[in-house]
Amino acid sequence: MVKENLIEDLGIHFESLFELPPLAARIYALLLLSTRNGLSFEQITTDLASSKSSVSTNLKLLQETKRITFVTKKGDRKRYFKPSAQFLCLRVEEGLEKLNEEQQMVNQIIKFNKEQEIDGFENVQPKLAVYQQHLNQLEMQQKSALTALEKINDEL
Repeated sequence: MVKENLIEDLGIHFESLFELPPLAARIYALLLLSTRNGLSFEQITTDLASSKSSVSTNLKLLQETKRITFVTKKGDRKRYFKPSAQFLCLRVEEGLEKLNEEQQMVNQIIKFNKEQEIDGFENVQPKLAVYQQHLNQLEMQQKSALTALEKINDEL
């Protein structure tokens, strides 16, 4: 019951975080909480009490977005799905993309307000400078984490 509740909680989180359909988010959660040897299509279908066609469609989506991969086992025709070895790197990279978008938007706001000499901007500028510094620190931390994760993946 604990695992089922956690799959549901993570599924809801992944739906909004990654903009995934509900079943894809729950499949992803299930795989993150299961053996790293992977789960068969049948196991996933059974564990999530979902139709084969729905599971198939959502597995394809997760593979296309590089969140999961599959392995085969010698003498066994089944595919075993598991989280991509890069799934944490992917998450940090996505965070960096969003962070860079935010940095660009803040820079555009500052540039526009300076060029247009917007009345009262001098009161907002110190806040934006602090926020820019915050974004820059986050960027450095995320790049450091990404480097560490990539190093671990290379060693495995």
